Amino acid sequence: MMFRFLFLLAFMAGCCVLSAKAQYCNDKEKATVKALASGKVDDALAKANAFFLFAEKEYKDTDTCYRKALLHMADALDRKELYDSAIVFWSEGMKMVLKRMTDFAPMMAVSMSSTTQMFESIPNKKQASEMYRKALPILLSVDTTDYSMIIKITNLYTESFSKYYGQGEDTTTNKLKSIGEKYGKTSNEYLAELKVVANEFREKWKQTEARNAYGELLNVLKERGEIKSVEYADALYHLGFLQFMQMNYDSSRFYIDQAISTYEDIRETNNESYTWALFYCGILYQFEQKWNKTIEIYEKGMKSFRKFLGAESPYFTTILVTLGNLYLIDNDYKNAEKYLLEDLKNKENDTVEANRMASYIGLGRVEMLKKNMAKAEDYFVKANRITAKQIYDLQDIVGISTEKKVAQYFSAFRYSLNTFYTVFGKRANENPAIAGQIFDDELLSKGLILRIIRDRIELINNSGDSELIANFNQWIDIRQQLAKLALLPMSERKANINVLENDARNIENNMYYKIYQSAKSTKPPALTWQAVQKNLKPDEAVVEFIHYDHYMYGEAWINDSALYGALVLRPGDTHPYYFPLFDEKTFRSFLGSFSNLSSYDLVNQMYEVNGDSLFAMVWKPIEERLSGAKTVYYSPSGLLHKVSFNAVPCSEGKVLSDKYDLFLLSSSAMLTNNKKPFLLTKEDDVRLYGGIFYDLDSNSIDFYSKKFKEDMDDFFIHDRSMEWSDSIRGGSFWPYLEGTLNEVEYISKLLDKNSVKQSKVIGKEAVEESFKYGETGSPKVIHIATHGFFFPDPDSKSPKDGAYNVTEAAEAWDPTRDPMIRSGLIFAGANHVWQGEKAILGAEDGILTAFEVSKMNLSKTRLVVMSACETGLGDIRGSEGVYGLQRAFMIAGVEYVIMSLWQIPDEQTVELMNIFYSEWMKGKDIRQAFLFAQRELRKKYPPYFWAAFVLME
Repeated sequence: MMFRFLFLLAFMAGCCVLSAKAQYCNDKEKATVKALASGKVDDALAKANAFFLFAEKEYKDTDTCYRKALLHMADALDRKELYDSAIVFWSEGMKMVLKRMTDFAPMMAVSMSSTTQMFESIPNKKQASEMYRKALPILLSVDTTDYSMIIKITNLYTESFSKYYGQGEDTTTNKLKSIGEKYGKTSNEYLAELKVVANEFREKWKQTEARNAYGELLNVLKERGEIKSVEYADALYHLGFLQFMQMNYDSSRFYIDQAISTYEDIRETNNESYTWALFYCGILYQFEQKWNKTIEIYEKGMKSFRKFLGAESPYFTTILVTLGNLYLIDNDYKNAEKYLLEDLKNKENDTVEANRMASYIGLGRVEMLKKNMAKAEDYFVKANRITAKQIYDLQDIVGISTEKKVAQYFSAFRYSLNTFYTVFGKRANENPAIAGQIFDDELLSKGLILRIIRDRIELINNSGDSELIANFNQWIDIRQQLAKLALLPMSERKANINVLENDARNIENNMYYKIYQSAKSTKPPALTWQAVQKNLKPDEAVVEFIHYDHYMYGEAWINDSALYGALVLRPGDTHPYYFPLFDEKTFRSFLGSFSNLSSYDLVNQMYEVNGDSLFAMVWKPIEERLSGAKTVYYSPSGLLHKVSFNAVPCSEGKVLSDKYDLFLLSSSAMLTNNKKPFLLTKEDDVRLYGGIFYDLDSNSIDFYSKKFKEDMDDFFIHDRSMEWSDSIRGGSFWPYLEGTLNEVEYISKLLDKNSVKQSKVIGKEAVEESFKYGETGSPKVIHIATHGFFFPDPDSKSPKDGAYNVTEAAEAWDPTRDPMIRSGLIFAGANHVWQGEKAILGAEDGILTAFEVSKMNLSKTRLVVMSACETGLGDIRGSEGVYGLQRAFMIAGVEYVIMSLWQIPDEQTVELMNIFYSEWMKGKDIRQAFLFAQRELRKKYPPYFWAAFVLME
């Protein structure tokens, strides 16, 4: 009873602390708002700054308090007429909102991703700041998907440019004023000129002036008693259109409804303005989700639409496809089919096949609901081919820093692919050959962005164009600085992120055309499953795992759950074979049931105690198809990246690696590269890192840093403090790892014995600069024995699905949501910054993030061994796989990566690496040498001690 009472007191005390903190935030905000309202600009700025510094210190950059502080600071700077500074704060606020938008509406984030850049391009900084102030409340008000807001934001931008370029004397209004004074404001002369003025303002997109002119036109017509006229109806329509474009929906509805009524009353429905009024009326009903009203208004105007819009008009296509889909919702297949087929008929002479896409998908849905699955499949196959072509063509527009934007664009294609996979998955039994379509899609889409960006970087480095290479290196320097700045609170940044981002963007724009021309001329044809099959030996097989959002078909197109499947391909197969596996909810629950265990217990429970369940989900459905195969290449997808397949039990006392030679590929497309076996020879060079001293004083950091790079720029490194509990690799405050020195010394002796060139970087010399700027450049093999880390997204709302035991302190470490900054490797001196000391001016911090690695040139390095904990972890992002260290090294140009999936003990790590290098130097291919090492350890230890490491190509 006493324990419960003490616990209650502690809980109440905690609540009081939290309440006091929240109350303090509220008090700071109220004081700022009061000062802003009083008009005392200096006082407001001082209070806004105090509020911001408090919020920045006490809250994460995703919290409401921090967001409000940003916006109030921007407002105060704006009133002080410090527009450049105000824009920085407006931009930060905008970025916060866009991050949130990405979570619930990826395609809206695509459309809005250039918003900050767009407003910054406004020549007049005062106007730009004003536009930010108007735009942010629009964005912040979004709680659900509301694509219409894009129009409003775009209009703000257009309005600003109209103001900027429309400055000066307005001769049009002067002429109108003169006519009014001479003839009177109800005269025919004034009325005629007023029409001209209103239309001219509308055409020049001067929306405020146009709105005022049409409003005056209505008043003049009323005074003349001409409200039952085409002119009056036209003015109503134009006012409604202008209100629509400014997202004033109620006003737009008021004017457009009146316009339609007026046209109909005077029987003037056979004109273009009436047609457009009906069109926008239908759009308004769609925004209001009044589907029956939308159908009614579009059906009413169909005759006018055909006449005035034209069969090939994109607006008419919108109407036909909208009607088709709305009738589908009502299960009216007959009318849905009628309008979708009409759209296809209208496009018979259209050479752009993509314009038929929406109707193909709609008609496919019609046939599915009619249970005509073969016919539905035919439509979806046509749509799928269009999507594949669009994804293939997407490669042309990719720069070297547009990964996030391209990923957002790709999300639209991902929706289409999910739709096709749902259909094809249902048809796999009736038409097994359809699996070939899925396989081709996966070859194209899996790891697409990584491949493109890697190819771009390789193209630059091999171009021989000194100017292009110099620009690229300059771009890398700026991106590295941005990586460091991203970790800092705004108050501690010594450079303007927006300025640096703009510099990087300008450099990339200068490089873009050269890269585009070269990439387009060397772009390989799209791969097919037949190309993969040609590279398989008789006793080999490929397993391409996939996952996709599954859609249910009924009154709505509802995403039910993500499903996992496997595509199996053998030599001699007439097509790949598709096998459904499990749904993501089930597998996530399976992984989550172990998430609170220690690493050892987690692995024991997952692979030994519950190994039968794991096997049943991920392998048993495909086992029969693999009969007779000795070598299996497999490429995981989604949550399967968390599984060490070699350790999955398959029968009594056996695991998959006992039955098959299992080789991990990032995509089965890797088999088409026709690479020779990777052997370690005397011509190769190896760089070894180990025995690293993580505790260095400031003088030592400065001394050893300058050994590798003199006159380094200050990368604005931020001080950090952390507390850890584990002493194993990947935990603690980065203690010295004696086993890593033994590891590299043993490997070094093996290399010496085989006359393989090598360099060792150990102890104090193993600073981050030694990795980035070492004299040996990019060796054939880099072996890094150190601490590694991966911290899950602190803002992630998803359950911990097996992200292997990271402490709460670690989850709060990084203020950003970029997974490439939340994973990395630890080098000499890292504890100086990690434990709260000030960073050394001009020196690296000893924390090498995946982001930094991805901006390096390691094109001559074929293998990186990360003999460290959790280096295979990261955020899983759709078809791109794991965002973390493995991706970073592959972007940098590395072919093979050895990494770990969980925390690992020193002793067995050393043993595994020793066997691996010994066998590799005996003449085995890298894959066989690694597999041999794992099998040797399996004879002595349970999976925890040998299965953490995986070799990925």
